[in-house]
Amino acid sequence: MNLTSARSMHSGRPLYRRLDTAYGCFVGILAVLCFGPLLWILPISQGNKEGFAMLLGVPLMFGAFILGVVGLILAGIYWREWPLAILAFAGILFLLSWNLDENIMEIAAAAYMVLLICFCGRWFFFRRRKMKKAEGY
Repeated sequence: MNLTSARSMHSGRPLYRRLDTAYGCFVGILAVLCFGPLLWILPISQGNKEGFAMLLGVPLMFGAFILGVVGLILAGIYWREWPLAILAFAGILFLLSWNLDENIMEIAAAAYMVLLICFCGRWFFFRRRKMKKAEGY
């Protein structure tokens, strides 16, 4: 993608900053997905775990759903950024896995977490820096 044309498409804000927003949505989903395993390993009683899951888990899942919708829209806008398209498609598959067996859902969640870690880490630790230098910021 020609970076000068990408910069002129939207006023003022460089492309890497707009992609930060898109990838940030998926990082938020990753943070919410990590809440379950974190809650599972905490040394507290089962009743307290269930209480924390209801008190924090439900609002966090709603927020993750909103982030997923925004991430899906941004993946459509920045369709040339193929990792965003893969993350959006994997997110839809993960949501569809909720209707299946619990074991399949756990496998889908683990696979989605691996994808999120790989592609978001690739963006924030490698590609973003290169794009920032190429755009002259």
